[in-house]
Parts: sequence; structure tokens; C-alpha cells
Amino acid sequence: ADVVAQMAIIYAGGSCAPMDPALPDVQIEGRLDKLGARYVLVDRANMSREIHFQQINLDDYPIWTPEDAWEAEKELPVITSLEHRTHLIHTSGTTSEPKAVQIAARSILQVVYHAPFEPIDSSDTVAHVNNTSFDVSLFDIWVPLLRGARIAVLSKVILLDLPAMAAAIKENDITIMATTTALLNLAASTYPRAFSQLKICFIGGEAANVAAIEKIMQQGPPQNLINAYGPTECCIFCLAHKVTPEDVQRGSVSIGKPIGRTIARICDETGAPVSDGEEGELWIGGAGVSPGYVNRPEKNESAFVYLPNEKKAQRFYRTETESRGALMGRSIMWDDRIIKSRSAGIALSSKLLRPQCSKLGSSPRPWH
Repeated sequence: ADVVAQMAIIYAGGSCAPMDPALPDVQIEGRLDKLGARYVLVDRANMSREIHFQQINLDDYPIWTPEDAWEAEKELPVITSLEHRTHLIHTSGTTSEPKAVQIAARSILQVVYHAPFEPIDSSDTVAHVNNTSFDVSLFDIWVPLLRGARIAVLSKVILLDLPAMAAAIKENDITIMATTTALLNLAASTYPRAFSQLKICFIGGEAANVAAIEKIMQQGPPQNLINAYGPTECCIFCLAHKVTPEDVQRGSVSIGKPIGRTIARICDETGAPVSDGEEGELWIGGAGVSPGYVNRPEKNESAFVYLPNEKKAQRFYRTETESRGALMGRSIMWDDRIIKSRSAGIALSSKLLRPQCSKLGSSPRPWH
């Protein structure tokens, strides 16, 4: 239902704000109220929630007749631009109050058409396994829709039973899955062959566990295991690396190179690149960067900044990840907490932050 709901909202020119049904009613209502939501799309199981917005029950909504569809085509789809805010995804709130991150259409297209390492096409089936309140679920839904592939929805119950998940992957001919490093770690200790049928398995959300990866690669690896990184403010993935046996031998796994038109820099407070060996902050620029947080002008001013270059000003997101620069090569690597960014190496002194992990959504007013 969430896939169809998102398509309908965007078709109507709105913005999707997925809510985690596990949240208390008061938190959901508070978030939606701050967003100025007009409607809440729910399934039958969530109709009794104490959420005081106009609710539309998708399970019981009447199916359109051909005449209804023909009439709607006179006004739909609503034409929008690449800057249209398709989604509003809340940060986890582990270090501060959750912030609603605006996701622009261009940011989703950046990942859709620059999916790391292997193009996704009509022969693929992508597993929808992530909670729709997290940005990685946009990969599950919009990459297959816009690339002509199929979507296979796997329940949380299936994901927690790894032999059952492996059977579902085989039964549904699933070729692509984006999941968490935590699930890979669990598979390594309980069912290492869980991902062996996949063409591509993306992991992320926390540092890759080399011991877990070694066991997976020995007993049943996917064709391609990709370690990916991207804060919500940069939409799904902005850096990615294909895991190799050499990574395991070295004892560390890279977070890779910028995908698509992503730019990665290690900067001082003024935005200038740091010298070799000096500490700085990881800044991310390019098409994936969010338009900003909803109704947080002060935070937007400090988190999203413009830097001049030879042609035009570049907009960057400051990740607040402390780093150290050192001349090490032309890739971006995470090596014993070292990232090598083009000609700069980066040693992270803080944890990479992007939680990844189901059908409550809203359609707030679009911002103009």
C-alpha cells in the first residue's frame, strides 16, 4: 500500500511524509502538525489511531472505474520540477530533536540513474525491506519504478527469519537488496548464505564488520557486496564501495567513491580544504543534497553552505563528522577509520550517522 500511496501523492503534486507506525500517536501527530499535513493515508490496522487529521483508509478505498480514471486524467498528473519536494523524511533524533529533511526529485534521480557499480534494469527485482520512514526505502521503491524493474515486498517477520528470507529471495527472483550492516552481521552468525542469491546487496548505517563480511564471503556471498554511506540530508547513498577479498585481508572496508555528481571534501570551518594530516570536517555536495530542513532556518544556515568554485557556487551539507586529511590516493576509503578522498585521506573521529532500518503516510501541502 505504501508504494501505491507514494505514487498517488506525487502524481497529485504533493509531498510524502512517511511515519513509522511504531511511534506513539502523540509523536506522529506532533510531526504532522509541524509539517502542516492535510491528509493521512492509513491502512485498516491504523484507522483507530488518535491522530486528528483527515484520514483516508487505503484498504477500504473504492477502486476507480475506467470512467473515473479518464476524468482524473484531465487534471493529473500535476507537473512539477526536479526541485519539487517529493518526500519529507525525519532524522532519527538520537542526538537532537528529529528534523524533517526535504528530499527533492533530483536527489532521488541521482541514485536511480547512478546506482553504484551495476545498472538496474527491467530484468531485476528489488526487495522492499526498509521502513518507509527512512530514506533508504526510497531506493526500494523508486529505483525499480523508474528503471522498469519489479518490487518484492518482504515483511519484517520474514527479515528476522534469515532462512525464510533466503527462501523469499529465491522464490521472488530478487536480485537487489539494500539492507543494514546489522542484518548482515546477524546473517554472518546465524545463516551466512542468506544473501547468496542476490546480484547486489547494499549495506550501510554503521561501520562494516570485517569478521562478519569475511564469513559471508567464505560461505555464500552475493555477486556484489556494496558498502554504502549517505546521511538523510544527502539522500540514500552518496559514497559507495564494492567489497573485495583485499578489504578483508587488510582488515578494513572502504566507504568508496562519490556516486554520480556527488562531491566530497574535508574542510576547515571556512570551507577551505585542510592540509595533509590536519583535522577537518566531511562536507558533501552535489545533486543529492537536500533543500534543507522544514521550518529550521537557523539550522539550515549552519548545515547547508555555499562554496565558490571556478564556475558557480557549490552547495554542501556539513556532516559534522570530524576527519583528518592525509595524502593517500584517489579513492575514498574507510581504512582503520581512515577515509581517502581523492587526494586526501580522512580519519573519522566520530561515528558515521545514518540509521536504516509500516504503513502510515501523509501528504502535506507542497511548499512553493
